[in-house]
Amino acid sequence: MMKKTNMLDDIERVLVSEEQLKQRIGEVAAEISRDYAGKCPILVGVLNGVAPFYAAMTQAITIPMVVDFMTVKSY
Repeated sequence: MMKKTNMLDDIERVLVSEEQLKQRIGEVAAEISRDYAGKCPILVGVLNGVAPFYAAMTQAITIPMVVDFMTVKSY
C-alpha cells in the first residue's frame, strides 16, 4: 500500500504568499474594470490549471464580461 504524502512537505519556500496573490488579483481586476468600463470584455482561461485564478479574477472584476475557456495541446 502506498503511503500518503503531504505535497506541502516538498515545498522548499513560498515565493508569493496567498495574500500577495489576492492583492494583485484585486489590483488587476480594478484595472480591467476601469479600462473596459462601458464595454464587455471577453476573458479566456487556458485549461488546465487556470480555474482557481480565473474564478478569483472574474469575481473581482466589477463590469459585465463574457467568460470562456480553451484547451491547448502541444505536439
